[in-house]
Amino acid sequence: MSGAGGMARWRHLPARVAGHWKSGLAGLLLALLAPPVAAVYRVEVDAPQPVRALLTEFLDLARYRQRADLSDEQLQFLIDTAPAQVQRLASTEGYFSPATTVTLEGEGEQRVVRVRVTLNERTEVGQANIDVTGAVVQEAPQRVAAIRDSWALPVGRPFVQSEWERAKQEGLQRLQNSRYAGARIAHSEARIKADDHQAQLAVQYDSGPAFTLGALEITGTRRYSPGIIQNVNPLQRGEPYSAERLLELQRQIQNTPYFSNVVVGIDNDVQHAEMAPVKVRVSEFQTQRIRAGAGYTTDAGAKVEGRYTHLNVFDRAVVFDSQLRIEQQRQYGALDLALPPDRSSFVNSANTSFDRSTLQGVDLRSLRAGVKRARAREKYDIAYTLDYYRDELQQLNDLPLPAGTVAQPGKHQALVPGVSWARRDVDDPIFPRRGNLVALQVGAALQGLLTDQSFVRMYGRARQYLPVGERDLVILRSELGAL
Repeated sequence: MSGAGGMARWRHLPARVAGHWKSGLAGLLLALLAPPVAAVYRVEVDAPQPVRALLTEFLDLARYRQRADLSDEQLQFLIDTAPAQVQRLASTEGYFSPATTVTLEGEGEQRVVRVRVTLNERTEVGQANIDVTGAVVQEAPQRVAAIRDSWALPVGRPFVQSEWERAKQEGLQRLQNSRYAGARIAHSEARIKADDHQAQLAVQYDSGPAFTLGALEITGTRRYSPGIIQNVNPLQRGEPYSAERLLELQRQIQNTPYFSNVVVGIDNDVQHAEMAPVKVRVSEFQTQRIRAGAGYTTDAGAKVEGRYTHLNVFDRAVVFDSQLRIEQQRQYGALDLALPPDRSSFVNSANTSFDRSTLQGVDLRSLRAGVKRARAREKYDIAYTLDYYRDELQQLNDLPLPAGTVAQPGKHQALVPGVSWARRDVDDPIFPRRGNLVALQVGAALQGLLTDQSFVRMYGRARQYLPVGERDLVILRSELGAL
C-alpha cells in the first residue's frame, strides 16, 4: 500500500490483518535480545464496536501482555508502535484515519495500558467497475450481466477488506461453476481516497475458453473394478463443464457401498479445455466388517446382536450382509446379497429375513424373502420388487389376543410384486430449503398365487419446502395410503 496526496492503492490485498506482523516481528526480536525484566500488565481497549474485538485480538500489546520476560524497553516499543498498528487494523474495516492515544498507568504488576481509539468517518465504496473478458462475453453475455448485477460490494456500502475479497471470489465462482473452469481474476484494485472517505474498486475477470467434459480417469481402485464407477457415471462425454455435475458424479459413487472417500475434478488448464478428462480419485472401504453389541430393553429383555458384511464376495464386488439379534422374547435374522451396479446403474439384490416374537400371549413368526431391482439417481429413484410374506400366529397358553390384533391364529401368506418411484426437486440434496419431494408405492397380490386373499395396496407421500426469510423454513407434508 502506498500513498500520495491522500490517496492509497491496494492490489490483491491479503487478509485483513496483513501488515501488523512487521511490528510484531520487531517486538519479538527485542524480546529475544533484551535482558528479561518482568513487565506484566493489563490492556484495556476503548474503541467503537466495529474494531474493538479486532484490536483486542491482534494488537501486539494484547498479544504479549502475559509475557513475563518482556522488559520495560520492549513494552515502551509496543506502546510507541500501537497507533500504526491500529491504523492498519482499522483500515481493514474501512476506517483509514483513526485517532489513537496510548497511556500507561500504575506501577509494577498493576500497570494498565489504555488504548483509546476514535475512528472518524468510515470509507464507503464510491465506484465499482466490473469488467469481464474471454469467451463468455460472446457465448453467454447474460452471465456477464448477472455478475455485475449481483456484485456483493456495491456503491454506498462500507469498504471492508474481507467483503472486498469475498465479492471478488463470488464473481469468480459464478464463472468457474459452469463452463468456464479456467476463469481467473486478471486484475483487481482498490484505490482508497482517505481524505474523501471513498474507495474506487475495479476488478477484471478473464473467463478463458468454455470447457467440455471428457472420459473418466480413475485412480485408487485396488479391490473393486473401475467399471463400478463407470456404471454409475451420469456424465456424458462432450457435455459442458459444470461443478454441480461433478458433485453429482461424486454423490453417485459415494452411494455405492465400496468407497470411503471420493474426490472428483478436472484440470483447469485453458490449453486443454475441450474434452477435459474427469479425474476421479477414490479410497476403498475394507472388504469385511464385523460389529457386535449387547443390551437390555424392558419389552424384550436382555439381547445380543451382531452384523457381518463382506463387500467383495467371489472377488466380484458382490455384497453380502447378515444380521442376527437374539432377545429373550424376540429373535431376528436377515441375509442380503447384492450385485454391483450394472451398465444401466441398476442394482439387483435378493434378501430374506426371519422374525419371531413372543409378546402379550402371542407367538408370531414372520418369514420374508424377495428380490429387488433398483436404481438411485440424483433426482429420481425407482425400484421393482417381488416379495413373499409368510406369517404364523399362535396363542400361548390359550391367552386372549391383544386388542387391535388383525391377523387370526394360523398361517398366512402373500406373494406381492410392486414398484416404487421417488422424485427429488430441491435446491440442496442434503439441506433443502426450496422444492419438493414426492414418493409413490404400488403393490398387488392375487389369490391362489402363493396368496390367501387378493389385494392392492397404494401409498404416497409428498413434502414441500418453503423458505421464510434467510433462516426459517416451512415444511408442508402429506401422506395417503389405501389397501
